[in-house]
Formats: sequence, structure tokens, C-alpha cells
Amino acid sequence: MERIVLTIAILSLALSAFAIKQLHDLRTVYNKIFAYNKSGGEKTDLRHQLEQYSSEVQKCLDQLDQLAGYTAKLHKQIQTSSQKIGLIRFNPFKDTGGDQSFCLTILDAHNTGYCLSSIHTRSGTRVYCKEIQKGKSLHHLSEEEQASITKAISVKY
Repeated sequence: MERIVLTIAILSLALSAFAIKQLHDLRTVYNKIFAYNKSGGEKTDLRHQLEQYSSEVQKCLDQLDQLAGYTAKLHKQIQTSSQKIGLIRFNPFKDTGGDQSFCLTILDAHNTGYCLSSIHTRSGTRVYCKEIQKGKSLHHLSEEEQASITKAISVKY
């Protein structure tokens, strides 16, 4: 019976030593992950790295929000900027040489803008400007002006 008690005591002692070793190893790993650097250097623990990463992610999210606002503002501005151009050169009179006359249409994304026409004759040049709203004019359009508007509307971007 003494042998059994002695064997159990030795096994208990060995098991305790093994448990203490495992606990020591576990504490070492825990300290590497969660404890601050004890040498006084830069913090290298997981908590500090996660906090630093979280801070950097928040800065990126803030910058992304700023860029989204800036992009929306640019998108709104570009809708009303001149984007589509149609140019038609022509000779309105047989007795003058060259295609000195022209129609220039400049439109925004909503096909709103103006059509500028220049008629060149021997006695001078006349310039006309007609407002265009959604691809249409309230004024009578010549064939060349209509062709210029159609050409501008057909521009894809």
C-alpha cells in the first residue's frame, strides 16, 4: 500500500511539474502578445498594434468620406459644364470662295447650351447666337445649325 501511495505522490509531483511548465510557457506567449515591451523600447504588443491599425483605418475612412464629397461636388459641376461640341463649316453663297462660314454648338450633359453661327459674305461677317435647351431652340434653325446641334448631341463621353 505504501508503494501505491508513493507512486501516486511521484505521479502527482510529475504532473504538477508538467502543469507548472505549461503555465510558464503560456505566460511567456501571453506576455509576448498582450504585455508591453519591458525593456523600455517601442510598444510592440498586439493591443498597441491593433489600436494603431484602428487609428489608421479611421483616418482612411475619414479621407474616403472627404473624397466622396469632393467627387459628388465635381459630378454636380460637370453636369453643367461645356462637354459636347459640334462644328459645321459651310459656304452659304456660290460666289464666295471657301467654307468661311460656320455653326458651332456647345452643350452640357443635359444638351443645354448655345449655337453660334457666323455667316461670311464679301461685304462682311455676321454672327448669331441661339440658345439651346435640352437639344431644342426656341428660334428658327438653319440646316447647318441643326446639323451642328445634332453633331454635338451625338458626342458620347
